[in-house]
Amino acid sequence: MQVVPSENVLDLVKQLRLSLTGLLPQRAQLAALSVDLRKRILDDIDPGYSAIAVAEEYHVARRTVNALVQHRRVTGTLEPIRGRQGCKSTLDPRKEEILQIIDQNSSVTHESLRSQLGLVISLPALWRTLRRWGIRLKKSGPRR
Repeated sequence: MQVVPSENVLDLVKQLRLSLTGLLPQRAQLAALSVDLRKRILDDIDPGYSAIAVAEEYHVARRTVNALVQHRRVTGTLEPIRGRQGCKSTLDPRKEEILQIIDQNSSVTHESLRSQLGLVISLPALWRTLRRWGIRLKKSGPRR
């Protein structure tokens, strides 16, 4: 004998699935929201709608809505922030000096470059900066 669920049970299952989707971990956002979508979200927030209601309407996280409001308050614009964020590199002002050392001794290692310059920087940070400049130093020594 097969049991056929009633319409009410199916509706309850759908509602449960919808309510659980907000609890599941979300994937990382791949791209910034378009300026048009940002404008529509903020146009709905301005008259006084709640962040939760607007987030559900546009299928974004409540935190995204709050972040957009804060971004507009701080920057005065809806445009996403472009460019590299974070601290400025301590090596950029010494780029010419570093390039000169590498030109003089092409077999220089990251460790010896760091000690020659008297840098207080990690080797991975030095490696990343050189790579950003398009410089690759040979790491391996002579083979046995």
